[in-house]
Amino acid sequence: MLTSDQALPGFSLKLSASTKAYLKLGACAGLLAAGELLLKIGATAQPDSPMTHWATWIGIVFYVLNFVAWLEALKTIPVGIAFAVQSIVQLMVPISAWLFLHEQISSGRALGILLVFVGVFLAAAPSAVADERL
Repeated sequence: MLTSDQALPGFSLKLSASTKAYLKLGACAGLLAAGELLLKIGATAQPDSPMTHWATWIGIVFYVLNFVAWLEALKTIPVGIAFAVQSIVQLMVPISAWLFLHEQISSGRALGILLVFVGVFLAAAPSAVADERL
């Protein structure tokens, strides 16, 4: 069995514990945003019976995977910080819906998305810097 150091000889990638934790939160956000888009696809493709559409079921699987990743992230990150960072989904979902589903974003909503992003950054940055120093 290969260890992580043997997998790519001469290449060693060491991540700090806080970096790994924030990567887990990023996975949570990605899974949740993808799940939301898939549920929307399933709901609009078959409005009378969305539970029979493949996208609905894959969206549900993504929700379950998000839950597992969330539990893993909470092992190492305070829940207040994790919850604030998880708010990045409020940015990811509308932008993804705009890109992939061609939904419109009003200027008021765009301003709200920007404010959420700034708030997430302000909430998470001091904690991330403190974790890196430890």
